[in-house]
Amino acid sequence: MPMPRSEDGSEAAREDVADAGADTSDEAAPDIGTNEDARSSEGNETQLDTEAALAEPVSDGTWVTQPNWTGFGPPNSEAVFMVECGEYGMIRLTRLIDIESPNPLRAAIAAGEESDKGYWKIEDTQKIPSAQFELYAEAPVFNAMKDADKIAVLAEGKPNLIVSGSQQLTQQINSCQEKGSGTP
Repeated sequence: MPMPRSEDGSEAAREDVADAGADTSDEAAPDIGTNEDARSSEGNETQLDTEAALAEPVSDGTWVTQPNWTGFGPPNSEAVFMVECGEYGMIRLTRLIDIESPNPLRAAIAAGEESDKGYWKIEDTQKIPSAQFELYAEAPVFNAMKDADKIAVLAEGKPNLIVSGSQQLTQQINSCQEKGSGTP
């Protein structure tokens, strides 16, 4: 997926942000098929607190739609979170984050009462540090995102990203869901 460019055509500048606090727990993330062998680098899984994250204010940003994706980011800047249709009935989520380790980071996305977990994997083909994870388009969290005022996009050990809901996001999710599902 090509990374978005600013209005002047330049590539995104990397933003350094402070680490977010997280509670620890011995509970492992449920396997959603994105990476069965991914483990926390410290041996203890970090609990991604979606409920607390949804209580945080929405990050400054706007939604923009391109031919193949919809993204959220600061005004007149690069998208820091993108949603696009994946293969086999999946929706691919991309977040601009720098993962220092070759190991995936635990991920969570939440809206309203629904949430889902997975692993952010480094996107090696991009010039800008980013990571992706995929969920089936039928996951209840996507229907919740359509009606949500805010959505939590979490990455273990990274600052929480809280994005607003939007009609553009709803249209992107609907498009992905209409493409249907299947398995390879």
